[in-house]
Amino acid sequence: MARNWNECLAWAGMKERCRPDLDVPVHDFEPYNLHEIGKMDDREYLIRLADYLALPSSEAAFQAHLGFLHDPYPGTLELVLDIHRAGLRTACLSNTELWHWQKMTSDLYPAVQALHVKTASHLLRACKPDRAVFLAVAKLAGVSAKEVVYFDDVPGNVDGARAAGFEAHLVDRFGDPAAQIRQVLGL
Repeated sequence: MARNWNECLAWAGMKERCRPDLDVPVHDFEPYNLHEIGKMDDREYLIRLADYLALPSSEAAFQAHLGFLHDPYPGTLELVLDIHRAGLRTACLSNTELWHWQKMTSDLYPAVQALHVKTASHLLRACKPDRAVFLAVAKLAGVSAKEVVYFDDVPGNVDGARAAGFEAHLVDRFGDPAAQIRQVLGL
């Protein structure tokens, strides 16, 4: 995932549109957060994003928005398959909206496709670190909160998962997430 709007623009092939004031986290743009939980419609979001990024159209804003997702982390599919071979269930809870979700659950991300349970903030109409979304995922997975080992790269989400009763671990997404998860799980 992109760290900021400049990365989104660069990954979308619009590097010439990058500027210093866009070197901020995607979630610092409030319309993104509202769109992510279904509280802002697509049209309004793209108009606001085009204005914010100084892009010529909603279509260009859509391309920049899709630039948020890049290549999958190395080793993640193998990790998921090893977890399954160990007899454990897997799940994904993503703070994301429909367009990113469609990309994340496509053939571009085979590790996500292989997970047993997949859900996202736009489907739950709430996002991490809200305790209710963590409990909803446990219910979807058919397990109790105390049975969940949870990984996230956002400290606040790890805190939220712990508050929901999960065993939660912080992952450094700039390191090797798959290796970090393997170490915690002993795989």
